[in-house]
Amino acid sequence: SRITTFCNFGYVALTIKHVTIYDVGNYTCRAYNKIGQDQTSAQLSVISKTDIIYDSQHPQGLEKIQNLEDTSRYTRQIQEENELIQKPRFLGPLKGTNKIVEGQRAHFEARVEPQSDLTMIIEWYHNGKILSAANRIQTYHDFGYVSIDILQVRAEDAGTYTVVARNRAGEAHLQGIMTVETRSSIDTTSMHRGTYEKTQRLEDAKFTEPQYHIEEISKSKPIFIQPLSDPKPVSEGKNIHLECRLEPMGDPTMRVEWFHNGRPVTVGSRFRTYYDFGFVALDIVHAIALDSGEYTVRATNHLGSAHTSACVRVIDKSDILTDTQNEQSLEQIQMLEDSSKYRRHIQEDVTVLQPPQFTRPLHNIETVELTNVHLECRLQPVSDATMKVDWFVNGRPVTTGHRFRPSYEFDYVALDILGAYPEDSGVYTCQARNQLGEAVTSCSVRVHAKQQLFLESQHPEGLERIQYLEDASRYKKREIVDEFVNVKPKFITAPKNQENLREGQHAHFECKLEPVTDSNLKVEWFKNGRPVTI
Repeated sequence: SRITTFCNFGYVALTIKHVTIYDVGNYTCRAYNKIGQDQTSAQLSVISKTDIIYDSQHPQGLEKIQNLEDTSRYTRQIQEENELIQKPRFLGPLKGTNKIVEGQRAHFEARVEPQSDLTMIIEWYHNGKILSAANRIQTYHDFGYVSIDILQVRAEDAGTYTVVARNRAGEAHLQGIMTVETRSSIDTTSMHRGTYEKTQRLEDAKFTEPQYHIEEISKSKPIFIQPLSDPKPVSEGKNIHLECRLEPMGDPTMRVEWFHNGRPVTVGSRFRTYYDFGFVALDIVHAIALDSGEYTVRATNHLGSAHTSACVRVIDKSDILTDTQNEQSLEQIQMLEDSSKYRRHIQEDVTVLQPPQFTRPLHNIETVELTNVHLECRLQPVSDATMKVDWFVNGRPVTTGHRFRPSYEFDYVALDILGAYPEDSGVYTCQARNQLGEAVTSCSVRVHAKQQLFLESQHPEGLERIQYLEDASRYKKREIVDEFVNVKPKFITAPKNQENLREGQHAHFECKLEPVTDSNLKVEWFKNGRPVTI
């Protein structure tokens, strides 16, 4: 990738990127063919940089590094070990959480001596069973400090906790008791105390009726000018609508209430009430049997009250409907499911006693292109298993397929032609034959063609352009015969010497060569007599 060569149409070049002192030398370009060869050379010289700078550029930094790297400062001094074996001793009681609520974090800690004893082992016990450090239980021991943390305390974590310190001289232990207050399964306390208290104050406050100038607004007591009327009995699942008219209309103090058998109606998804400008209504959506009863609407203002009632009856449906809801459909289904109609009757071979006869012949048809054509006739006898039916058009058999579909069942004989074309016009013949003879019926089918296709070009200039582009002779490959050159290679120009290049710069040699059109000419580069590796 650092050395690249190029040779094209007599131009020859060699490029060396980021030259080093190892690239110095004599570069030779050699060209040869069957007739002979020629070569040209150029020199490359490179001024090298100093490889390593031995003098320090920062004397103070060098002194600091030497001081840090001075191994004599860290020499391990071998001293006689005076082993002082001391029995473990705790410096005080086991401090920690004696009473805690379930879900909180428990902590116990203590101090132990000797602090520098590397052989000391610390163990924790819960009700006499050893505790192992885990995700929820974390133990700690460092320089005489001993502790244990229990995360997300549970009810079963209550009990006696013991810490034991042990070495070769003996052991010591401390104990502590922890009780856990369990929470109830469902937390009924409020998580937002301030909001809860405010809600209680709003709910405890008594509703105060707004004060109106009643003398000016209400001038009469409520009167139902159109009372409720009893609706017709309905079956379960239907909707019920009750409505009436009330006066006075513009009374803001008027209060309208609905009752079902003396109990207030709870407004919800199935019970919807309306009161607007004297119009009072109640809608019951998807009524059930329990909605049956007396419905009463009561209107009240400061001058008096009025009420009107209506009786609603909902016909109960059984859980499973066993009676048919459509008699005609049931009869049709029973007739279709009557297996006796489809029983296979074992009969002896029937002797054919009648030749074929068309009781209804074919009829002539005249239609438009791309419409469907249906030819139909009736044939006797019906129960002839040897009967064979064939279709012909203009004396030739009709080829059945996607567009031509014949059918023959019982006495029904038909031929359907899908998407008829003018070419389908002609005389269609249906031939039926059995052992006693044959019968034929014919009809004429005429299909009128739609507007014919325009075969002549509507744009002569465009057609000529297309024919010109589609002319294959313009794209025929021309066989080119290689031109044989009988000339010896010769360098017209020589590469220039590259002198005093600094390391890291690019070196470029180029020259010109003849003959230009010799396909058999080969060019090679050499450095100090050895081929240049690309």
